[in-house]
Amino acid sequence: MTTAPADRAPFPGGARFAVSLTYDVEQCTNFPYWSSVWDHRKGALDDESWRYVARLADMASAEGAPVQWFVLGSTLQEVDSEIWEILSGGGAIGNHTFRHVNVRARDFDDLQITYRTDPALRRGFAKPLDAIRSEIETTSGWIERRTGRLPAGFRTPGGFSEGLRDHPEVREVLRTAGFHYVSSHYRYPCTASPRPSMGELEQAMRWSLSHLQPYRYSDGLLEIPMMGISDIWAFRVLDLEREEWIRLLEVGIDHAAAEGLLFSILMHPPVLACRDPHAATLRRVLDKTISLGGCILTNDLAAEQYA
Repeated sequence: MTTAPADRAPFPGGARFAVSLTYDVEQCTNFPYWSSVWDHRKGALDDESWRYVARLADMASAEGAPVQWFVLGSTLQEVDSEIWEILSGGGAIGNHTFRHVNVRARDFDDLQITYRTDPALRRGFAKPLDAIRSEIETTSGWIERRTGRLPAGFRTPGGFSEGLRDHPEVREVLRTAGFHYVSSHYRYPCTASPRPSMGELEQAMRWSLSHLQPYRYSDGLLEIPMMGISDIWAFRVLDLEREEWIRLLEVGIDHAAAEGLLFSILMHPPVLACRDPHAATLRRVLDKTISLGGCILTNDLAAEQYA
């Protein structure tokens, strides 16, 4: 933990705990097959992924559950009004950079594969941080033009075991851009090989939720970590079965309910479209949360609880 957890107001409606359904809307590397490499076109979602996004939105809306989307600027400039309605209807849209860049990069080649293969992208930028700032501002501009307001939250492409603790210059870019919070901290404390037992994975889930609650950096920027196990870690790294993945999320929800915690779940529509085509994950998470007296909120709304 970088700092002590931030103080918060009671969860809405007197709920015992809260769950945030967060989806990074991007084409994911190595899905559906290990041979599929999408790094250079992260924003180009295929039709199947958009259909899955619509399915998620419809299911959540039927339960009155808001969804938190984190979207790339390169995706937003391509979508039509119907997609915008899906993303903005009852949910919240956060910034995920324009091309899915590494915001902690200290060299242009480390930003993203496109900055290595297309040197023209570097023109006008003295250093990588200038490109990162432009990526963020351009994406926020797209969101503001289509929704009428700037995004409240920013999620880094990739999660980091210490968040942005050692990158105050990046935090300053985010603070200057007016973000209410950042979501950059991810840690699921288990090895990938040999594969841990389910008992070890469940223990890691509880640890992650207890240790990655929202906190503030020394400059006041709120961090809302990516908690528990992500779908990419579960399916691509550990090769879990769908039921094992859902079971771990249910263990996390049980722990959040027992301890009065926020559980911000990290998911990616193209990953789940491949491994969970009928969206059983969303249905089970909603049912479990509601049955235990929890509430569903977005990271944007969660940030207001920690204001």
